[in-house]
Amino acid sequence: MNLFRGYLAKSGRPALTAVTRRKRGTILTSLGVAMGIFALVAMLAMSTTVQTQVSSRFTDLMATKVAVSGIPDSLASEVVQTRFAATQPESASQHEETLATGIKRVRALNGVKTAGFLLKSSDPLPVRVAPGTDPLADSSVMLADAETLVAHRLHTVWGQPFDSGHVQRGARVAFIGTTVARQLGIDNSDSPRQIHVGNATYAVAGVFSSPDPGDGFDDAIVLPLTSGADSGGQFTYPQFVVSTEPGYARQVSIEAPIAFDPYQRYDLTSEVPPDPENLKEQVSDDTQAMVYAFGIVALIIGALSISNTMLASVFQRRHEIGVRSALGATSHNIVSQIVTEGVMIGAFGGLAGAIVGFNAVLIFALIQNWTAVIPLWLIPCGIILGACVGGISSVYPALKAARIDPVEALMG
Repeated sequence: MNLFRGYLAKSGRPALTAVTRRKRGTILTSLGVAMGIFALVAMLAMSTTVQTQVSSRFTDLMATKVAVSGIPDSLASEVVQTRFAATQPESASQHEETLATGIKRVRALNGVKTAGFLLKSSDPLPVRVAPGTDPLADSSVMLADAETLVAHRLHTVWGQPFDSGHVQRGARVAFIGTTVARQLGIDNSDSPRQIHVGNATYAVAGVFSSPDPGDGFDDAIVLPLTSGADSGGQFTYPQFVVSTEPGYARQVSIEAPIAFDPYQRYDLTSEVPPDPENLKEQVSDDTQAMVYAFGIVALIIGALSISNTMLASVFQRRHEIGVRSALGATSHNIVSQIVTEGVMIGAFGGLAGAIVGFNAVLIFALIQNWTAVIPLWLIPCGIILGACVGGISSVYPALKAARIDPVEALMG
């Protein structure tokens, strides 16, 4: 306790007096630390916020779709006729039963949201907005059930997709991609809501856009499995598509073919998009490394600023330091006072920089409509780090002050 009181009397109070007496110099000196702490706090907070945002984006991109192909083309007609009711009708063929029970087993797998069948037309089908008009040059016709639309995460632009009720009833409805809708002149207005596909007419239930521009769905007309055959087209390449929870796609790609065909009668293969998890970790690591590098550079600049300013202050206060030495202050007292001043200035700059950096990130996140993720420990850490930088930066000026000859200082 006596030691602490002695420190306050001989170093602490003189340092506080010097700092408060030279308000302008204190503020200007603390700006160097404030800028460094501001940069570090802002970058760390921004890094956390951006990483959260990037993580969210990568989660959205994470593989959640598995396509299983290899069902023989000869079973395409059975896929079209398959019903997914709890019990199959007596007229159902063995293949129909196999397909229906197989897809149910796939849907029961852990991590699976839903699964459905998809077929594609083997030959181009004429698609017209009205009889006698020119058919579309580039469009594909697909047959699917309602679960397939969910598995592909198709975004409804207007209208609505067909559902399981449409499939069960064999309704002639169509769900069309944005490119096809634009070519046919169909929009969310009083434009014609019917299209002619092959030999049949279908009511347009809605228009969709695909989250994956490369999957060909934007150029497609999707018809229900049970009414697509009315178009007179030949549909082959039967496959089923599985929608999974994030992180389950790899495992489901292994389990789905076995669940669907446990006796391995078909040569089923699974396709799953590459998982961006490794890229996500690499981006996160690179972001952190960049933030730390910039923060360290900013702190070094702030430390040099304090050191130069404190050194200039020591030379300006040579007379004051000489008087203190003449009155009995030891070199240790002088060093303690100058270092304490540096700690106070650094702590003040650290507090100011941390608060400004904290609020800057909040404002930026609000402008970007992001969720700000800012660790609360950044503010106290900013103060402590500022104090440490200020103290360390003041050691050399303090040692220079301790070597001042009182006689020369008083005569000068």
